[in-house]
Amino acid sequence: MTPRAILLGLLGTAFVCGSSYINDRILQQTYLVGNNMPVFVYGGLILFAVCINPLFKRKALTGREIAVILTLTLATCCIPGSGFLRTFTNSLVLPHHYNRIEPGWKEKGVIDLAPKQMLADVTQNEDEVLNGFLQGMGSTGNHISLGDIPWYGWVKTFAFWIPVVLTLWLALMALALVFHRQWSEHEHLPYPVAEFANSLLPNVGKATMPLARNRLFWIGAGLVFAIHLNNCLCQWFPQYLIPVPVRFNLTALARLFPVFVRGGGARLLAPVAYFSVIGLTYFLPSDVAFSVGIGPFLWAIVAGIFTMYGVSLNGAVEGGGYMGLKIKTFMLFGSNLGLFFAILYLGRHYYLSALKRAVGMKSSEPVEQSAVTALRVALVLLVLF
Repeated sequence: MTPRAILLGLLGTAFVCGSSYINDRILQQTYLVGNNMPVFVYGGLILFAVCINPLFKRKALTGREIAVILTLTLATCCIPGSGFLRTFTNSLVLPHHYNRIEPGWKEKGVIDLAPKQMLADVTQNEDEVLNGFLQGMGSTGNHISLGDIPWYGWVKTFAFWIPVVLTLWLALMALALVFHRQWSEHEHLPYPVAEFANSLLPNVGKATMPLARNRLFWIGAGLVFAIHLNNCLCQWFPQYLIPVPVRFNLTALARLFPVFVRGGGARLLAPVAYFSVIGLTYFLPSDVAFSVGIGPFLWAIVAGIFTMYGVSLNGAVEGGGYMGLKIKTFMLFGSNLGLFFAILYLGRHYYLSALKRAVGMKSSEPVEQSAVTALRVALVLLVLF
């Protein structure tokens, strides 16, 4: 962990936090951080590892330094985009809006169910805090300053939520060290995204990655790059080039499977070939890749059968958007809860031994000191949480 690696990692975090809103909301491009494999970070890693780092030769960054930079940047990606700020402030103020327009919210007293500090305070000036948030307080070419923001409506809820978020975020980082040993060494679970990133890192004493000497890698990467480059140029010169289709229109089959379509399966009949997803499946066991692929189709069939009995699993029962109440949301919560118990059961011996060591007791199974320390930190943070 060298000073230049830390500095470059911090610059990466600053760029992600500083440009996500401009990219996502103003330029309205593909989300800078839209999923667990942000294109900006891993695309930048590919360009740097293949084109830039080898040029520095003796002063090139080592694989460990690049890993530090990648880790610092990725740790920040959960803040500005889809992981947090994309929905955080909305969730604190929009309940007041739904309380005004949804009769069911007032009838059931939904707002009163939440402690006051969990939501923005609109009682002092609803027009400025709530309507200002919904409609914007500036005008074209005349932006508001930070001082114009009605902070009096947000101070209490920020004072409540920010410590809660920070303690949980840091606790999850600490718990990752505990679960990593169980998953990677005891259960031998693959980390597809991490394995992909690791394959791009140069070996000790080298400036280029091992894949750079693999002919099959360049053939595959070259074909994918050529397809994307051609399709991009087709947008500018449609009269000269022919696009290579990556979306397949099978919607004509919809009339043969009405139940499937009722369950939301229509979009599955227009699949898009994402080469990054196809590539990542090679890092997964075939049964896992098959389960992930077939799951949406099975869901559409099940949801379609329920619609025949007047029950919509995908539609909102109350409210709208991501805050609407959906049966699907509660089913997903149940499946996540079941998976959580399965994880605990499979690693029960190791986790129990780690917990005993963390609280000062002896355990029959050896546990690494790093996992013990991480679990102690996590326990303290969870108490604070």
